[in-house]
Amino acid sequence: MARQLTVAIVSNERIPAYAQLSKIHQKLWINTFVSMLHSILSSSLVIASISSGNNSIKDLVNQATSMELATICISTGYFIYDLVDFLLQGLYLKSPEVILHHVVVLFCYIAALIKGVGIPLLSLALICELHSAFMHVRKLMSLFTFTLSSSYYRKIWRVQWITFGIARFLPHLLITAVVYLERYRFNEQSHFWTAFIGMLIIDTQNLQLFRGLLVSYSRESKKHRD
Repeated sequence: MARQLTVAIVSNERIPAYAQLSKIHQKLWINTFVSMLHSILSSSLVIASISSGNNSIKDLVNQATSMELATICISTGYFIYDLVDFLLQGLYLKSPEVILHHVVVLFCYIAALIKGVGIPLLSLALICELHSAFMHVRKLMSLFTFTLSSSYYRKIWRVQWITFGIARFLPHLLITAVVYLERYRFNEQSHFWTAFIGMLIIDTQNLQLFRGLLVSYSRESKKHRD
C-alpha cells in the first residue's frame, strides 16, 4: 500500500524532478521513500516504548511487551518486502550489501519470533532506524540533485553523522554487550550464540556503513569544491 501510494504521488506531473530520473533511479527513489516511512514508524515505536516505561527492563531476553512485539512484527514484514523488492527491481546491483544485511536481520527476527526469545533486545536495536530515516532523506534529496551547496542538504548530513553515533553505533555496541552479559537468561545456548553472532555481524556492518558514508561525503565534498 505504501509503495502504491508513493508511486501515485511521485508520478504526478507536478513533480518534474522524479520524471527526469532514469528508470532505475525512479525505482530506487520509491524504494528509499518506503524505507524512510518504515524508519520513521519503527523508531517512533521504539522511542514510545522506552518513554512509556513499560519496556522489559528486568528481562531483556524472555519478557516482551505488546509494543515490542508489534515493532518486531512490523519490521519483519517490512524487511521481507524490501528484500523481495530489491531482488525484483534489480536494485541489488547498486547495493548488494543490503541483501546481506536483510538476510541477517530476517534470520534473527524470525528466529526470535518463533522462539519468543530476545524480542526486547531486537526492539531496542531498532532505535538505529532514527539514523536510517535521515540517511534515507539524504538519499532522496541526492537523487533529486541536491548537493552540499544547499544548506538544508548540509544540515541533513550533519544530523546523519550525529544520529549514526547516538542511535546506531553506540546502542548496537551496548546491546551486543548486554547479550553477552545476559547470556545466562537464554534457555538454550544456540539462542545465545544466534543473538550474539547476529549482533557482531550488525556491528561489523555498521563499520562498513560508516566507511561508505565517509566515501560518499568525500566524493560530494570534492564535487562541491570543484
